[in-house]
Amino acid sequence: MDEAAIQAKVAKNIPQEPVQEAPTATEETPKESAFDSNVELNIANEGMEFFDYFAVSRIDRWSEESQRQLREVYRWASNRVQSNDANDVLGQILMLENELGTTHKPNRLHRLARWVELEKQTSMLRAQQEMIRHG
Repeated sequence: MDEAAIQAKVAKNIPQEPVQEAPTATEETPKESAFDSNVELNIANEGMEFFDYFAVSRIDRWSEESQRQLREVYRWASNRVQSNDANDVLGQILMLENELGTTHKPNRLHRLARWVELEKQTSMLRAQQEMIRHG
């Protein structure tokens, strides 16, 4: 055996570092952090008033999920009344709660946030149906 063959045989026996592949891009886009949003709920008193209204515990108020749910419900109501005034927004939320029968039930915020999300999906589906109908 010549020297090159011995080197090749020894090189095969040396453990190699695994080559890490570059991470592949996912199709999911990261969600906007609820804490970074610039909705009027960043004003401490208004955000706390809404959490008080929904009877969210003091600990849960600072979770990403609770913040996101409150912002989604707030945005929906604000868009409906075309106002960012807390009284107008709360009035719209109360009307929805009365319509859905969720007033004074546990997890009110979660229920309303889920309803708002479903309404968004429904309106998107209706828009797609209209495009098919007229397209």
